[in-house]
Amino acid sequence: MVIRGDGILLYSYLRESISLDRQILISGFLAALQMFAKEMSSGSSSEMRSATIATTVYTFRSLTLHGVAGEPFDCHFVLLTDIGGKESSEVEDILELLIVSFLGHEYGGFLARLRISDTAGSMSFESFDEVMSELLKIGWDKAKKRIRPAPCSVMQGVLNELRDQLPMTEILSLHPKISRIGTSYVWLSDDTSVEEEEAISMAIQKELARLFGPGIYESIVKDVDRRFSSR
Repeated sequence: MVIRGDGILLYSYLRESISLDRQILISGFLAALQMFAKEMSSGSSSEMRSATIATTVYTFRSLTLHGVAGEPFDCHFVLLTDIGGKESSEVEDILELLIVSFLGHEYGGFLARLRISDTAGSMSFESFDEVMSELLKIGWDKAKKRIRPAPCSVMQGVLNELRDQLPMTEILSLHPKISRIGTSYVWLSDDTSVEEEEAISMAIQKELARLFGPGIYESIVKDVDRRFSSR
């Protein structure tokens, strides 16, 4: 489920048939839980990471996105699993891949819709059903090797690829607007300026050249650009 901070349900893919009214009720309740957790604590630990209700485990990740006028708003990504199902670490890895895939779906089209925060609830994200169906069809072991998230921007695409070259801590240290999603992927804030992206680009290029020699960064950018041009 993808839920805006005010409780509006943006997207859901549930194996069991649940009425839309009930889904809306669930999304509002989950958003309220996150708001409560945020008000009761502060800092990065304020986000509630999981909750068990009846026989379902709700695993959360939240990101701050920005509307077209720059106004920040929370977006919650929630993966629902059965008690006694997958290990929590595996669930977190699946959710992380789904978040990056969702934000980059249609090569940034989904992110652009999410940023229209006053009308996003009425927009359709149903094309993401194909990704969900494929994941369930082939299973997680194959999905994590086959599903390559489409980047929502060239710089985000470069950061997606960097996980094979640099440790997470080093990627996070490149710029304050780069934040951790999980153990593998990071997120570049959608309010990053052109100047900030250029600074990040130069820092990446310098570090890759130091570690691996010249040409590595250019190769990564070329590959990401090729994926965008093939849309």
